[in-house]
Amino acid sequence: MMRKIRGYIMRGLAIGWVCTTICLLTVKSEIGAHTMAVQFAIWLFASATYGAANIVYDINGITTVKATILHFLISLAITFITTVVAGYVEIGKWYMFFKNIFPLFIIIYAVITAAVFITIRTDVRKINKKLGK
Repeated sequence: MMRKIRGYIMRGLAIGWVCTTICLLTVKSEIGAHTMAVQFAIWLFASATYGAANIVYDINGITTVKATILHFLISLAITFITTVVAGYVEIGKWYMFFKNIFPLFIIIYAVITAAVFITIRTDVRKINKKLGK
């Protein structure tokens, strides 16, 4: 089980490395190297946590749709907590998360989830094709 969780964390870090780098490079801000490094570390920790959240797909007796909804909610909570820790959103102004961060979260989550499901579907077709021969 721990080996599986480590694998999920490593995949989360790999995806998070790319997403974090792109997001931080597109920020039009005059932030210093230290601030950039702190932001990078915060988001990489969040990425590892997103990866670990993939364990919900291994729960026996849960449909893929339910697992995806649960993963979405866990990822949303991780994102909210991370934006508060990173200083993007104040707890007293939590509604700003839904105004400023949530739309980007939806886009990134949808792209990554679609890519994963397309990859899985392609792999299943290849396996079925080999089994059919």
